[in-house]
Amino acid sequence: MIDPTFFGEPASAPVGAPLTTGMSDVVLVIGGGIAGIQAALHLAVGGRRVVLVERGATLGGCLAAARSQESANANPDAEGQGPALEELRRQANIEILTLAEVTDLQGEPGRFLATIKQRARFVTDQCIRCGECRRVCPVVVPNEYLAGLAYRKAIYWPMRDSVPNTYVVDLNVCLNDPPNYLPCQRCVSVCESKAINFDVPVEQTFTREVRSVIVATGYDLVDPLALPEYGYGTHPDVMTALELEHILSPTGPAGGFVERPSNEETPQRVLFILGIGSRKRFGMLHSSGFSWNYTARHVAQLVAQDITDISVLYQDQRAYSKSFFDFWNQTVGDTARLIRGHLEKVTAAEDGSLAARYECYDPERILTENYDMIVLVPEVLPAKGLPELAATLGIELAEDGFVRLEETIGSLVGTTRAGVYAAGCASGPKDIPDTLAEGRAAAISVLDKASRRRTSPMKPFAEAFKPPVRPGLAAVGETPVSVSDPAAAMPADLQAIFAALVENLIKGGAKT
Repeated sequence: MIDPTFFGEPASAPVGAPLTTGMSDVVLVIGGGIAGIQAALHLAVGGRRVVLVERGATLGGCLAAARSQESANANPDAEGQGPALEELRRQANIEILTLAEVTDLQGEPGRFLATIKQRARFVTDQCIRCGECRRVCPVVVPNEYLAGLAYRKAIYWPMRDSVPNTYVVDLNVCLNDPPNYLPCQRCVSVCESKAINFDVPVEQTFTREVRSVIVATGYDLVDPLALPEYGYGTHPDVMTALELEHILSPTGPAGGFVERPSNEETPQRVLFILGIGSRKRFGMLHSSGFSWNYTARHVAQLVAQDITDISVLYQDQRAYSKSFFDFWNQTVGDTARLIRGHLEKVTAAEDGSLAARYECYDPERILTENYDMIVLVPEVLPAKGLPELAATLGIELAEDGFVRLEETIGSLVGTTRAGVYAAGCASGPKDIPDTLAEGRAAAISVLDKASRRRTSPMKPFAEAFKPPVRPGLAAVGETPVSVSDPAAAMPADLQAIFAALVENLIKGGAKT
């Protein structure tokens, strides 16, 4: 919940309160993924107070749930897995608000007034994560933090390194409807630490005055259920790359070993299909690019488990970074067969395998081959709710649906509204190193604008780089001015420096 003393304001600050005088030193960061966390940490170290808003139940974004499940030996981005969440907890300058959304932004750079709506967790910091509440909860739903491969209860612990690191109640599936209708009190009755409280307001709204805003909302993936030709949801051996990521985890269903969900046998033939989701169908103007990087990593992990009959079906080879091909050759080499083509349909074969019918481009032909497992690599889409958030913040979106950027001096993280910046995949698909770099760049841009040398209004670009006119010299296009006194053409500080130089030269000549 909110700590009003963090901002030095009374707890009863009403919604729509007038802006205070002076410039705020608080920065609003929207999105708790690796870009938002990186920006928040840099701002906190730079002496700024930060309010970090995340609409989910925990920080970390798409990376956090699988963070401990990746093999560092086969991951080219292992060194850039994002800042430690534990470091974020230790920062006294950062206020973390989960289950929260920004609903309004008024004002101008330096004195924005942000309205934030936060939903209750119904679990306080007294939670010791004993798990007794989870055991007695009767509601079971798929766990979105484990890609739906496992189940959770209505009251649950999102992940091992959750921030905040307490249980949370999913009111969308909970049998209770606080504060008036509480037919199920099983979790409350078994909680010895008395950390569960359904008497708090379901939502609360408050305002905060902030200097700048950083949008780091991340991305979403194309839902393969919207593409029935790929067979996802109709056969257990058709899975997404995110699901494979969790299966390869040491804490996965088979301890990190790949098994066919249909019969728990090791697959012999595996097909990866890249670019799931037609760019025309979903309005995408480009592919994510980095999908090739983590496909290479997955292929290398399968090869390490003696699965060597691997095929990769793709339409365009759009690698991310110039070092990609070196990485591919080092980790994959010739162990995977590359097929440039387009899938038509996946069906179940009579022998229990999967029949993939596809069009091969080189040479042009129609083929049908059987595989034990098919891994779908979806394309990247703008985060859900980004159009509504853009309208709230008063910023524009580009044609591809991501945040439109405006080039500023030295960076490309500014949006179409002054004082509002974008970082990470909020402005388009990026890999982990570039996402981290943009988080830092956005923080540096905020700190640069907030430095003391920039407290006065900045000059227009043309005036800022206009050569200065010295006393006694005419500006361009003007008649030269005659100055009888040479001292009048030279500032006092330059006169003193010049006199000292002349004196030193005289003394040096006298010695020689």
